[in-house]
Amino acid sequence: MAKRTSQSLMQKIFADADERRHRAIYYVAKEVSGRALSRVHKEKGKKFNWDAFGKKFEQSYGKHSADELLNEILENVYWLTSEAEVMELYFRYMRDIDKASSKQKESESDDLDFS
Repeated sequence: MAKRTSQSLMQKIFADADERRHRAIYYVAKEVSGRALSRVHKEKGKKFNWDAFGKKFEQSYGKHSADELLNEILENVYWLTSEAEVMELYFRYMRDIDKASSKQKESESDDLDFS
């Protein structure tokens, strides 16, 4: 019978690191592409449909690995030149979402009238 070893603490902590990396890179690829297309649509006076774009993006890139997505970003987005910059942009997007969420909660709480 083979001896079974348990995971080390570091293995447990970072077990899902690859999945988180993939989600972060996927999010940046989708967000950067969507924002670029949104600007093009706006310049043409057209409305951009984020839901339709999201479905199309998922069809095109849903099965790509993190490395494939990263290569797509680095080859096509001139102002992103490294994985570190892509990850920094991801965290900036997350901070912006947190800030917007906090402001939304504050404005909702300001609307309450307990008189």
